[in-house]
Order: sequence, then C-alpha cells, then structure tokens
Amino acid sequence: MYAIGFQELDLSPGAFLFNTSDREKEWRIAVEHVLQNLGKYKLVEQVRLVGIMLLVYVTEDHKENVTENISETVATGIMGTMGNKGGVGVRLKFHKTTFCFINSHLAAHEDECDRRNQDYNDICNGIKFEMENGKAYPIRSHDVVIWMGDLNYRITQLNRETVFEKIKSRRYRSLLEYDQLLQQIQLGKVLKHYVEGGIDFKPTYKFDIGTDNYDTSPKQKIPSWCDRILYLGRNCKQLVYRSHGLITLSDHKPVSSLFEVQVKVVDEAKYRQVLEEETRNLDREVNESLPRLTISTNEE
Repeated sequence: MYAIGFQELDLSPGAFLFNTSDREKEWRIAVEHVLQNLGKYKLVEQVRLVGIMLLVYVTEDHKENVTENISETVATGIMGTMGNKGGVGVRLKFHKTTFCFINSHLAAHEDECDRRNQDYNDICNGIKFEMENGKAYPIRSHDVVIWMGDLNYRITQLNRETVFEKIKSRRYRSLLEYDQLLQQIQLGKVLKHYVEGGIDFKPTYKFDIGTDNYDTSPKQKIPSWCDRILYLGRNCKQLVYRSHGLITLSDHKPVSSLFEVQVKVVDEAKYRQVLEEETRNLDREVNESLPRLTISTNEE
C-alpha cells in the first residue's frame, strides 16, 4: 500500500476559487508511471484541497480486501476557510484493520507556532469520516494513523551559523532540541501519543530550487525539519524514515517512510463454521432452558 501526499501542488487562482487543477492529473500520471515499475497498483482513494493532495494505492490483488474507503478535507487558511492551508484525510478498512492517512500543510513562518498548533487541532476536530450507515469516525478511532505533510515547525533559538555548524557535523540530535514540533509534542499540545522515528537526515527546508544549497535569498531562512511523518498504532512498526536530497524541484526535500503493519484477517470459511456451530449450541441451550409443562387427562 502506498499513501502519497503533496503540498502546494497548485496555488493558481483557479485552484483557490474553484478547486480545479490540471496539475492534479499530471502528478497522478507521474506517480502511476513510477508505481507500474513496482507492480500492479490500483488507486483506492484520491482527495485534494487546493494544493494539498493525497493518493492511496494498493496492489491489484488486494483491491478486493479494501472496503469503507472515504475521504474528507478541512481548510484552515485565510479566515479559517481558504484551502491554501489545512488537511485532507483518507480512511479505509484493509481486511479487518482500519487505516487513516492524513496529509496536512500547517501555517508558515517561524513565529506562528501557536497558529500551527491551532491548525492541527482544527484538522483533528474537523475531520470525521461519515459513512453511509450514519457512523462517523474521528481520526484517532482507527487502528493505524499515518500523519504526514509540511507541518512547518521550525528550528528556533539558534542563529543561522550555529545551525549550519550542527548540520555540517551531523549533530542532528543536538539540533532537534530546538525543534518546535518536538517541543510542542513534549508540552502535550499536538500529536499526543504519536510516534516519530529517529531523524538521521538534514533539515528539509529551505533550499534554493534546483540545487542542494540552503536558502541564499535575502531572507536567509534558518534550515528546519518542516516535512514530517508520524504514526499511531500498536501493530505498526516503522522500518525506514528518510529524506530524498537528490530531488530539487522544490524548496523542500521530500520525506518518505516504510511501515510494517500487522493486519487482522478473518478466515471466512472458518468464521461461518464457528458461527453455525455457536448458533446451534445457542439454540440447544435455549430449548433446554424452556419450561416444560405436562398435561394429564386422568382424573383422581
């Protein structure tokens, strides 16, 4: 199964006002071109909110095991309604295990940490997957939750020169002490109980597009780990967590993660057999517990 999230896919006026975008189709074609080299994959669900898009694929032989798939969106941008910031989500059931994938783009700028926290909480409160049977599933109700995106939390309290020194010497653990996201998690303000694998790659933002050089513009942005993947679920194990430094299409470096998930599978034949046996046992117990009445026609 693959879940692929995009942010700032298209910020054109048409995308903002009408939520239409030619780039949606272009990127889907590009993704499927790569996936066809890995096997036969089928799209399960696709959702987009302006520039935030999420695609979920499964292999063709597992497509029939996916049910209850549905998507939702929450905008948290300008005035709390514009979709330039916010989150999109997909939920599905694979065999008997429920999955939820969230792709979010939170508020920008170093001094907007509280706004990012609010965006996160707005997404949590706003995304409830309403099924046809009337049931509504919040994010945390699923067996496995994968939260990805440009969360936009920054490195603070350090000057640019010190940050570069730590990056050059690969002292990432020391640098992460100044990471806003980890600080907010420790304070219990966001992503409570979520797990993030160890970060062993350099900050993913901000780069000069087309290069591997950090921002040389007059703004001189301090490098930060804006792009993150976290997860929630007892039967979920993270095997790989990495960035892709060779990709230079954006001022961000994309990140990816590989998970191993234990899935609940029911043997339908055995299930029916056990159900029939239990039904017969229950019928017998009910019959044996019924009161018995004997009527005699003999007169004394």
